[in-house]
Amino acid sequence: LPDHYVKKYYAKTVCLHIWDCISLHNGSLNITPGAWYSWWNGNKVEGDRVFQTSESEDGNMPLFIRENAIVPLCPEPPSFIPDRSLKALEIMVPLTGEAQGEVVEYFDRESLLAYDVVFTLQGNYIRGRITQKNKGRVPSEYKPPETLKILVNHSIQNVEFSTAAREFSVQPDPGRKSWTLVTVNDAVLPLEFKLW
Repeated sequence: LPDHYVKKYYAKTVCLHIWDCISLHNGSLNITPGAWYSWWNGNKVEGDRVFQTSESEDGNMPLFIRENAIVPLCPEPPSFIPDRSLKALEIMVPLTGEAQGEVVEYFDRESLLAYDVVFTLQGNYIRGRITQKNKGRVPSEYKPPETLKILVNHSIQNVEFSTAAREFSVQPDPGRKSWTLVTVNDAVLPLEFKLW
């Protein structure tokens, strides 16, 4: 595919490839090396080859997420004007080894409210840690989200927290085979957990 057909977006550890299907010839595209996951169905695709895509599987716009990326799924973009905190934060992690990243909720020239996120695959389980990071004077309206959702590319049955007991649920993601959504209500940070 010529370079002008491919748009690449990079943000720290997140790397997304987006292709315009109208520009695709016969539904094939060249995926760069590494493991990638379809945004639409969660299927794993090995890179460094030509990949056949279809509108029914990958939507009108093929979108792939690189393995071990931390992808925040927020209902709204980070705020520049003191307003309010997010009520819920969802983090998507296509994990094959270790994933690290920073999710920013609020920032201005002098202030920052963010969450450091680390996930590590260790044998049959996943260890995770989410910590809050404050710099400068963050407006008082900003607090950690009440609900935290973790979407991982593994079948999860159990959750264990190393801090106080929490109310949580574990359910398969309906749109992505073998992906699991873990929802934690009244999340208190720092949050350390084990998924298996």
